[in-house]
Amino acid sequence: MKSKVILMLITVLVIITACDDIVNSDSNIKKTSLDYSKVLDNQETGVIMPLKVGYKWLYSVDKVNEENVAISNRIDSIVVLREVMLENEKWFEVYFPMFSRDYNVLMTNTEKGLMIHCEQCLEKKFLWAEYPQNGSLFYSGRKLIQLKDSQGNVIGQDYVPLGKESQSSGVSLQNGKSFSTVNYVCYAINQNKMQKEVFLGDEHFSPDFGLVAGFTKALDGMLGEQYEYLEFSNISEVNQCIYEETINLGDIQIGKVHSFTKEITNTTDKTYSLKGIAIIPATEIISFGKITPTMHDWLNFPIRQNQKLSIEIKVTPDKLGDFSTSVMIFHSEMHNCFYRIYINGTCVE
Repeated sequence: MKSKVILMLITVLVIITACDDIVNSDSNIKKTSLDYSKVLDNQETGVIMPLKVGYKWLYSVDKVNEENVAISNRIDSIVVLREVMLENEKWFEVYFPMFSRDYNVLMTNTEKGLMIHCEQCLEKKFLWAEYPQNGSLFYSGRKLIQLKDSQGNVIGQDYVPLGKESQSSGVSLQNGKSFSTVNYVCYAINQNKMQKEVFLGDEHFSPDFGLVAGFTKALDGMLGEQYEYLEFSNISEVNQCIYEETINLGDIQIGKVHSFTKEITNTTDKTYSLKGIAIIPATEIISFGKITPTMHDWLNFPIRQNQKLSIEIKVTPDKLGDFSTSVMIFHSEMHNCFYRIYINGTCVE
């Protein structure tokens, strides 16, 4: 009975994987090392997914039904937020919506492949994409799968073991770009026998570039996802913004939430298509409340001359002393920002 429940719950999985043919990157990947999962010093070349603070990949994401017909579309992104030391090794905090849109994960490239560390997961650390091993099936951790009713209420859940295998492939995108890839195909598996049970989707990575495209299969009437790469930017190199503003919040008590609403007006004679928002440097003390229009809507919102949008910004300092960060809103060009808000203050008892 439990296996049937698991197969039902698989339908909402947003997991897919892949990597590219980088087996010849021997200068960076020492496959004969005794420590096969050692974190690589070089995280930008000879790797499955280059990781550097500020790297951002933009994607078009379709919700699809069981006939792979698109029901809705949104713009989403993978963003490398900050560098983190974990067990004296270099990891990166990443917003990775193909795994979860609810929380960030830690990622790093190792001698075995691309690894994920996830505090919210049953297994804290697991292999997301292994360097190609003749297409053999490898274990890729367990994913909490939830079955929800039409109102979004969870009516069942279980942890599903995942297995993936690599295939040399290629992708031609709607934007006209083509990539040679390794397609990692994902299955729900019988972990004891390492046997495939249910196809869940796939994911294409290109060497030294990252995720190119992916697909999550819709099952039992639940929607899947299909996503394609649109463009890349290094937001850490963004210097010029159309608008910039500094807000000093003064003294804020530790642990207390300070909220304010920022209204943003386009006073230029141009129209900008908004594409994303980022907190740089990344910090957990900043969060967002009400956004008008909604976050989903304004990701493609054409803000015309004299049009406005508003964002509720919540600040919850957790350490005594001065703090500073910035909220950046990006537009269609992606290499310059539309609006940057510098936020600083002092956390007091």
